[in-house]
Amino acid sequence: MKYFIDPTIDCVFKKILGAIGREKLLMNFVNSVLKPKVLITRIVVQNPYNDKDYEEDKLSIVDIKAQDENGVTYQIEVQVATPAFLANRMLCNWGDIYQGQLVEGVGFAQLKPVISIWLLTGTMIKSSVPFHHHFEAFDRHNNVLLSDHMSIHVLELGKWRKPDRLQPVDNSVYPSDLKKRDSELMSNSISRRGDAGMALPFQISATTKWDCSKAPFGWV
Repeated sequence: MKYFIDPTIDCVFKKILGAIGREKLLMNFVNSVLKPKVLITRIVVQNPYNDKDYEEDKLSIVDIKAQDENGVTYQIEVQVATPAFLANRMLCNWGDIYQGQLVEGVGFAQLKPVISIWLLTGTMIKSSVPFHHHFEAFDRHNNVLLSDHMSIHVLELGKWRKPDRLQPVDNSVYPSDLKKRDSELMSNSISRRGDAGMALPFQISATTKWDCSKAPFGWV
């Protein structure tokens, strides 16, 4: 039996993309969002808890954290509410993960990029039409990039409209199901239903019910 589940529910989202055993789907999702020149071929899910340096520090927990074969770290979040301070939270979460690489024996030269991907069910950037925005440490006046280590992608699903067909990034790594027409996927896939036919830009089959009271990762 198939169940329709809203993938923007926090625990469902983590179960879909962040659970051990879902690495291939997570890798495909990251590739489809970033569209890198060289596709990611391996990704490992990591502990979503960012360690505190001091007792009084605020514990930082992200939805999904993973690392690819080149040591690049990915933070993936789903956010239903869009409070005014959300941009500040994005920067803080990114900073926590980037700074967290500086463990004993690791120098600044050894730091790797951290890429954050935020999926918002609503709209945060009302002055801009595109649903996908990419923010970097960039001097727009002199057209100079400070560093490619900072990268924050914001996907506003409230602006996204499903195309007639979902285009795979690469047949060798992207789920073959996404080559089917969206109408065929609807009967066997997770789909977020909303106004004007809005749906999440990823869909998979759901064959089991998930208990949202339990952590989907196994991290303690």
